Parts: sequence; structure tokens; C-alpha cells
Amino acid sequence: MSKMDCAYDSLSPLPKQKPALQARLSNLGANLMAANVLEGAAVSKPQTTELMGASPQGIKLQRTGAVASVALDAAVNRKVSASLTAAASATTLEAASPDRDYVDLENVRGTFDASVLSVYINLPQDATPADHPELLAGSVGLFGLRSASQPDGKHGGEGLNFNLEITDIVDRLHLNNALDVAALQVRVVPHQSLPEQADITIGRISVYREGENGVHNKGFIVDSKVVALGSQNWSSDGVLRNRDASVIIANETAAKYYEQIFLHDWNNIAKQSMAS
Repeated sequence: MSKMDCAYDSLSPLPKQKPALQARLSNLGANLMAANVLEGAAVSKPQTTELMGASPQGIKLQRTGAVASVALDAAVNRKVSASLTAAASATTLEAASPDRDYVDLENVRGTFDASVLSVYINLPQDATPADHPELLAGSVGLFGLRSASQPDGKHGGEGLNFNLEITDIVDRLHLNNALDVAALQVRVVPHQSLPEQADITIGRISVYREGENGVHNKGFIVDSKVVALGSQNWSSDGVLRNRDASVIIANETAAKYYEQIFLHDWNNIAKQSMAS
């Protein structure tokens, strides 16, 4: 190599980037304990997907696009808010599991596939889309749309489906106390005005949350030092006759971990009532 008369620059190492989940939790307000921050991927947990809302009918794109109002299910929306609120109080990545959120364009059909559509969430009515990159869910190309829309094609005329993540946008809505709304406005904007003969339609626009599965579990925590977990009901049958089982963990770290989960569920999910 020395005979080739090559010169090499000494490059300093790239600055270490925060893991994606760690950065997101910091944005949500979490104060992670440095000793408990994972440098690699977070532990994978079972996830469930739940519909938050969908447009009541299909929409037809005009030359400059279209807007759909996606009504949100109030109960599901509260789950999203609860998961983000809980994430803000997390001290470790393992204990945090904020929801992720997505918008789907379903059964997109048409005869014009030489276009790209950009999707915005809650873009102000008279705003210029390019001025609001923070509201951009993403862009999708329509290559193959004509073929996918043909009844005798391999898609059976069902068209194309697109999935875009809107987690960052939902996080900002939550932080701005603007997530408790009846609907999200989804605006679809073509990069260039569509020709009259494009005839592009979207069968449905839907919004989903992806979060942890629920767990049917019984237990109690004693003085933040001992936790009991198991399947049994606290009844004579559950303790004496049924084949139920529980485990008692005398460990303060474990007890505080489950205490955090219990308090989150009690304060954000449980329906509390006082006897009259």
C-alpha cells in the first residue's frame, strides 16, 4: 500500500446516537436512569393492534387531493393517552411501552399511477403543506395502481394498500394537550395536480394503535417490598380447592416495578366509583 502513494485522513468517531426509544421517551418527559438505559434494542413485548377510527366512506381525489375526517373511538384514544402518560414517568426502557400509531390508506384504486401522494395529519385548512413537514405522515408512490385496480389482475381489483407510521405526530398532539379530540383530519396531497381522468379513489382511511397486550393477573404489593402474582382469586375456592397458583417475590426492585404498573392502571384505566 505504501508504494501507491495514498494519503488517509484520520476520522474521529461519529457521536453516539440515542436509541430511538430512549430519544422518544426523553421527548415525552421521561427521566431515564442512566444505569438502566439499554444501548441495544429494547426487550420485545407482545403487541396488539386496535382500530382507533376510520373514515365513514371512501373518498375521491380531486386535482389537489382530498381531506377525510377520521372519527376516533374515545375509549381507544384514552388508551393511547394513558400509555404516553405512563411512559413519561418511566425510569427504565424495560418499564416503558408507549403505543405506536399508524394511518392506513386502504383499497386505493385508479387509472393513473404516475403520481406520488403525501399524507398529512391535522394540516390547517388554508395551510401550504410544504410549510408543515412536522405534520407529514409520509409519501407513497402509485406505481402499479392501474394494474392493481383491474378486476382480472393479480390483486383482484382491490387496488393498493399503504401503511404510514404517525407515532411522532401523535406524541406531539399528546404533549400539546391536543389528542383528546373527536377526529383526526387526514389530508392527501398529490405532488403535482392530478389530471381529470386520473379517477383515484381511497376505499377507507383508518388509524390504528399498536400497544401491549393486556394481562389477566391477580396480585398485591406490600410496602413496596413484596409482590404476589398469580392466577388465583382471593377466595376460599381459589386458595383451597382450585388448581390456581401464585408466586410471592420478596424483592424490592420487583415489587416497585409491579407497583408502578398497578398505579398506572389504577389512575388511568380503572373505573373507580364510590358507594352512595
